[in-house]
Amino acid sequence: MALMAGPFAAAALLAAQPGYVDSAVCAGCHPEIAKSYARTGMGRSLRAVDKAVAEREFDGSTFVHAPSRESFTFTLRDGIPWIRRSQHDPAGAEINVFEQRVDYAIGGGKQAISFLHRTGDNKLTEFPVTWYPEGGADGGHWGMSPAYDRPDHPGFSREVSFACMLCHNAYPQAALASDSPGETVFPAQLPQGIDCQRCHGPGQSHVDAAARGKSAQEIRASIVNPERLGPERQEEVCLQCHLETTSSRLPASLLRTGRGVFSYRPGEPLEDFILALDRAPEADRADSVELVSAPYRLAKSACKPLTCTTCHDPHVAWSPEESVRRTETICASCHPALSGRHPARQDCVACHMPRTRAADVIHASITDHYISKPRAAVPTGAEIDARTTKPYAGEVTLYYPKSLAPNPGNELALAIAQVQSNPVEALLRLNQFTASDSARPADVAAEIGHAFLLLAQPQKAAQWYQQALLKSHDNPVWLAGLGNAQMAAGHPDTAAETFAEVAALTPWETDALFSLGQAYARQGKLTEAIRTLRAAVGRNPESAAAFNDLGGILLRTGSLKEAEDALREAVRIQPELSSLRMNLADALIKEGKLREAQEQLEEAIRIGGRAETAEGAWFAALLATGSQQQALQAWSASFRAQTAGAHNNLGTVFASENRPDDAIREYRLAVAGDPQAALAQFNLGVTLYGRGMKDEAIPYLKKAAASANPGISAAAKSVLGKQ
Repeated sequence: MALMAGPFAAAALLAAQPGYVDSAVCAGCHPEIAKSYARTGMGRSLRAVDKAVAEREFDGSTFVHAPSRESFTFTLRDGIPWIRRSQHDPAGAEINVFEQRVDYAIGGGKQAISFLHRTGDNKLTEFPVTWYPEGGADGGHWGMSPAYDRPDHPGFSREVSFACMLCHNAYPQAALASDSPGETVFPAQLPQGIDCQRCHGPGQSHVDAAARGKSAQEIRASIVNPERLGPERQEEVCLQCHLETTSSRLPASLLRTGRGVFSYRPGEPLEDFILALDRAPEADRADSVELVSAPYRLAKSACKPLTCTTCHDPHVAWSPEESVRRTETICASCHPALSGRHPARQDCVACHMPRTRAADVIHASITDHYISKPRAAVPTGAEIDARTTKPYAGEVTLYYPKSLAPNPGNELALAIAQVQSNPVEALLRLNQFTASDSARPADVAAEIGHAFLLLAQPQKAAQWYQQALLKSHDNPVWLAGLGNAQMAAGHPDTAAETFAEVAALTPWETDALFSLGQAYARQGKLTEAIRTLRAAVGRNPESAAAFNDLGGILLRTGSLKEAEDALREAVRIQPELSSLRMNLADALIKEGKLREAQEQLEEAIRIGGRAETAEGAWFAALLATGSQQQALQAWSASFRAQTAGAHNNLGTVFASENRPDDAIREYRLAVAGDPQAALAQFNLGVTLYGRGMKDEAIPYLKKAAASANPGISAAAKSVLGKQ
């Protein structure tokens, strides 16, 4: 289940989860159930990679991803799997080679198996490639991980947060720095697979009661048995992980104020832990089937009151044949009249709940739990991700529970729910909520602070974080939030002091050093920034972001070769990010290595994201070095297929070469491509005016004069005033 990103429910430091035991203890008294459960998807949801377990997917094969021009090779070394990524330069030589050891396999294996790497600073990162059991010559194939099938995918950089781990594993039992969903530093030892206690609650009291020879009744009363819960609480045991209204950015769920991410206990009302959220009822949305959508789709069905356990036994992994037999019996219990006129031994699920490609994981097929008249599976289109799907922009409404009591806590939660998709409404609600009373509990104040920070209100964010810290002055999550607010408000000096506190409280945390280095750089304390970022790189030499920032600061000091080396390392680690290539190109241009800079900028343009900025950077570099002819020869053909900004830039080069007719042609293309481009309007108007074509120039100059850009507007008005 996708909890809202960021430390909205930031908790204080805590020790190991109270009342929990090693799940191996459960198998001592319940061996048959434990053995059966270990074969289920939940029992196999996460495991450490071990030499004793053969990883058949790592057979030396190579998968080529054309959009990113990357090759991935999967090998075993001394029984441990590795994933290697490489690219090739124009001459065919292998470049940007990067490889990591695989430490964990995540996923039950029915739909997919993804893999994780543990970094030197105890973070877990997801690999960009996933094994899909469907298809392939040997009954499976490698493909890009969900949302990675694009040229600018996150590479090896996507960190796994506590919110991600919540529904893929048992609760960690070691002491944790915080219980915040945004935390990314994990204990050295992790449990392996969702355990008994996720559905039955902490087991220590149960184990103690049995060890002390308590009565059978007392022993049963010391553990949660979902079968003895009421229907709503029973279903919520499943819904804690399986209720996801969408994988798109809404958020789909929100952690309640004051709750840690690993704090849910079976039997308590789920609404006390999380709120499930959805688009407004009238919002237009495709009828897509997403990977974790079973309860959401089931709720649309007329077949109620079916629950998860009507058809599923969480302790047993049934064969496909056994699943068909069981579901036939269940369906017949409500539809006996159909038995005489329905085909014998018909698989009800195949017709009424067809398997279909998951819209957010198109390499995996799942059963659509919307029960309806026989229908065809939903056809597969482009995978839902940030590139292919327009983000929802509208009211975020409560989905589960259906209603909340009117009180300040619920008002705040529903205001915060709007932050990502409906920021104007979120700001209105938050301002109303905070205007009534400024005295709030510390966790509430921190939550308000984070919301204001996301809404680009850093001064307000800082005030609320400071209020929270009055009562919990050494909470590192809240201190980091305060530091981010101070940076956003333009106060790097105070932010540096705050981040220094965070670094002292969390000496294991690389992010604190990273933020501290950025604050020093903003202050102009470049020596301190370089020292701090070198420490961050030393702690996690696999961080492209840290190398990128280090290289940028070295560039400011004139240490060109050191800057180039750091920026090359950033690109080697994450060549999929166009901004890193642009920064390396900047260093290469300053060193006079224009050919290499051109290669980096060409690749940045191909990747996308900031293509127009990359184009502009290359033109600026060539013009600054007096290489106008090189710009025309090397770039005019390719740039005409590019953006309006590129046409404008090329027009400027033609104008500098005293070729006004060619400049006018390019400016016209720029204006046609983007009628709101004020600079292109101005350039076209001025050039036409200079060629004596005043009547044609005036409309373009008037549009430029009406621009919101004061410089362009003033210049256009000046030309118009000379008529």
